[in-house]
Amino acid sequence: MRGYLRPSSANARACSDDPEARDGVSGIARGRGNSTRLRKRIVGGVVVPAGVPQAIIARLNKEVNAVLTLPHVREKFAAFGVELQGGPPEVFASQIRKDAAKWADVIKRAGVKTE
Repeated sequence: MRGYLRPSSANARACSDDPEARDGVSGIARGRGNSTRLRKRIVGGVVVPAGVPQAIIARLNKEVNAVLTLPHVREKFAAFGVELQGGPPEVFASQIRKDAAKWADVIKRAGVKTE
């Protein structure tokens, strides 16, 4: 799976204030205080190789956004607590750059590599 993290190259760590989330799971640290709410955000998107023509990116974005509005798709994801949100590719690319900058030090210290 080129372009993805190798399973052996990353270790997961977690933190939770939810006692049920920690039950039976070793290595889950307790957050600050009993009432601390952890912010979580899971982001997914479609990524294409560099150099893909803009017309193809625009068409792919249009079709993916259309699928994200379909009631049966939204219902399936909602069953897992996932709120779908589409948008323009520039916004997603900007978020990837911001997240990479934010987590660069952590990634470097952890020695995370891509293939």
